[in-house]
Amino acid sequence: MNRKEVINRVEKLCAMDIHRTQATRDVITIMKDKHNIPSDISFDILSLKNHASNVDDAILYSIIEAKDIVNNTNTLAQYFKEKEIAEYSGYQYSELKMSFPIVLNMVAISDDQWIGKINVKQLMELRNANLINYNERTQRAMSRSTINGEVIYRITINKNAIKAITNSYESNEYIPNTITLNMGLASDYTYDEDKGKLIINSLDKFDIIDGYHRYISMSNLYNVDNNFNYDMELRIVAFSENKAKRFIWQEDQKTKMTRVQSNAMNTSTYSNKVVSIGKDRLLLSDLFSQHKINEAILIDIVDKLYFNNREKYSIPELLQISNQIFDGIESVLKLQPELYQTNWDYNYLTVLLYYIHKGLQSKDLIDKTKEIIEKFRIEGKLDQSNTGRHIKRVINRINKEEGGEM
Repeated sequence: MNRKEVINRVEKLCAMDIHRTQATRDVITIMKDKHNIPSDISFDILSLKNHASNVDDAILYSIIEAKDIVNNTNTLAQYFKEKEIAEYSGYQYSELKMSFPIVLNMVAISDDQWIGKINVKQLMELRNANLINYNERTQRAMSRSTINGEVIYRITINKNAIKAITNSYESNEYIPNTITLNMGLASDYTYDEDKGKLIINSLDKFDIIDGYHRYISMSNLYNVDNNFNYDMELRIVAFSENKAKRFIWQEDQKTKMTRVQSNAMNTSTYSNKVVSIGKDRLLLSDLFSQHKINEAILIDIVDKLYFNNREKYSIPELLQISNQIFDGIESVLKLQPELYQTNWDYNYLTVLLYYIHKGLQSKDLIDKTKEIIEKFRIEGKLDQSNTGRHIKRVINRINKEEGGEM
């Protein structure tokens, strides 16, 4: 099976049928009768309260199977191999029971907040015991969308963020940060300060109030490979819903970077690696250290010109691209040394790199860049902003001038 396709299919089926109350009840009943899947687990997925990527392949199978029965369709073979159908058709859900008390090594920050450590396997044990919950009453507002003329609400998910986090995990470049779980006011717990142990005697569920996108990413990877593991900081809190909302609001007030600035901090991207390879050249290092060339803007331009197709590149290929870019820049500096004293604005950098990408160097590169910049200046098409959107607009204008796409 292609897990991504199956998840997308389940999400679409759930969205299409979300207002068909009887159909949803029937699906829940079928999943319970055929596979012993608890109603609350089924309902959370069918109502889009729990993202489909959080559950294992057998449950995804059971949803499509039940939807086929209710809708009188036959689509299982489109998503599952014959061997998988044979295996999952006999699946019986068995909830991993978490034995209480749960004892965690934690440091008390306050009377209702503790800090400790957890890894992916331990977090997935809590998930498999149905102890991790997305509480829509305390999390960010649900997203509104329209399916077949019907308004539906679903968990707000940033798929690009999940993809970026997953890529960082897979490349072993993710720096562990904090997952926050709220056990609420109804939980029964004690804290042994002398031994540094938080002892949870009982609770309904942990609400995940910070780190949900990381949790989805970890779930995706763990479902494919049970050996995937990562240590991270764990914050356990015992907050009321109002205090949980205040906490989430407070976390959201952190100083935000622009997308261009954020991309420059992501050292795992191809564009960042390409610029890092070349920026310390003897002829260029002062331009970067004195901020004559804005590194973040250069990285964004390189990303849009060279890596829009998102193919995979080897280190030798990245080195070749870096050499092309910085050889081109050096060829300009040798003929125009006055540029060492100039701030290179993003219009100039974008046009220059466009024609470096086209293979121009030295005088040909200088002349073509000057021609295009002057034409845009006369036509009033030189943007003053340096956001990624404006960089893309400059590239599109050059493409139009050249009569084609990159």
